[in-house]
Amino acid sequence: MNNKLTWKTIIIVLVVGFSLYKLYPNFLWYSLPIEERQEQAKRKNPLVREVIPLGLDLQGGVHLVYQLDLSKLPDVSDETVHRAIDQNMIVINNRIDGLGVANAFVARQGREFIVIQMPGVYGSEEAKSIIGKTALLEFRLVKDDEALVKILDEVSKKGVRPEDVVSGRLPEEIKKLLPAGTQLLPQREGGYLLVTDKAELTGKYLKQARVEMGNSMTVGGLSIGFELDAEGATLFEALTSAHINDRLAIVLDSMIQSAPRIESRIPGGRGQITGSFNAQEAKTLANILNSGNLQAPMSVVEERTVGPELGEDSIRAGAKAMLVGFSLVILFMVIYYKFSGLLADAALLLQIIILFAIMTWIKATMTMPGIAGVILSLAMSVDANVIIMERIREELALGKDVKYAIEEGYDKAFSAIWDGNVTAILAAAFLFQFGTGPVKGFGITLMLGLAISMFTCVFATKIFYDVWVFLRRPKTLSI
Repeated sequence: MNNKLTWKTIIIVLVVGFSLYKLYPNFLWYSLPIEERQEQAKRKNPLVREVIPLGLDLQGGVHLVYQLDLSKLPDVSDETVHRAIDQNMIVINNRIDGLGVANAFVARQGREFIVIQMPGVYGSEEAKSIIGKTALLEFRLVKDDEALVKILDEVSKKGVRPEDVVSGRLPEEIKKLLPAGTQLLPQREGGYLLVTDKAELTGKYLKQARVEMGNSMTVGGLSIGFELDAEGATLFEALTSAHINDRLAIVLDSMIQSAPRIESRIPGGRGQITGSFNAQEAKTLANILNSGNLQAPMSVVEERTVGPELGEDSIRAGAKAMLVGFSLVILFMVIYYKFSGLLADAALLLQIIILFAIMTWIKATMTMPGIAGVILSLAMSVDANVIIMERIREELALGKDVKYAIEEGYDKAFSAIWDGNVTAILAAAFLFQFGTGPVKGFGITLMLGLAISMFTCVFATKIFYDVWVFLRRPKTLSI
């Protein structure tokens, strides 16, 4: 075997070895029952990052369509709406990423809608609470006024709930009792406080928030540590130095989280939100604060939940369809083209292995349309093999030697295969670039499948023939 053929064979072996190496975690992961996979995903098993991610239609999850509340924007010009949508998408992506939801899909739809798909999240209420929370952080001074006793008495008599106070639904009788420049807000731990009606400082200066082991005596003792930027730190220091011995309420979405007394000037812009947070609440709150505020409120106009069982059914149906179709193709190729058909079948198998290995490597999400893209690329690969083998048959019919018939067959078939595949790859590239969701999934698998089929049909099968000719020195070819 000459050096050129040896190196080509080594390339094939290396490609197959690398592909099997990348595919191995998929066998481990997807052989687990779905309940076990969900549990391991929650525990952030590192294997999750080594497998092909599944889309919403295969894994199950939540599909939400949000509409922007245009009435909250300064104007409804296209530029303003466009900017608000972009800002909201950034915030939503940050919030989803912060919670470790893998392969979420967030995209604009029309002028004022945002589509969000979260594979693996099966509770729509959980998803909406993550996405739609406003997370307005404020610092307000507590007003110790004698009027509070009478106000609380009226609150009790009229059965006013904390959520009524947060949403501003206070009875007029109670509003009249409020001292000028104050507002009644509920405390997270229970009870109410009078605070200034305007924030002394807001969360727009927030630089970072993180979960800390606080000094709270409540369950878990978790708190949210925050750090303000340079401007916020200066304002915070000035605020605390001017109000030593006063109480400062840390308010989140009109709910007082804590109201510590200012004992001294606080430089550096660092503070802590304490409360009875469990681990998940603390993590969610820190994530929401870090991701910033939505540019304008949004409301859900469409909501769908795909259960994990339905996703499993889709996988089984897709795998069954692929297996049956692939088996029929292999059978036909062997019966019709005999030994040459067997080599073509090996190329098809190689194409599938390489395709799924590359998808694992680049973390391309597999969807049902993606499976259709795989099947279509296999069909075009079969076409390419048929063209090559028919050309070889023609050359053999002319009485040429097996080796030269194979060489001529590949040379004459190449232009037709190249033209067909490049045209289809360009079409698939446009689908991938400009499509959304499932269309994108179809485009990426078709594009990769066709590119790989050029390698397996034209390069790999030719190596198979060359090795066979070198080893057997055949006088005839079974085709």
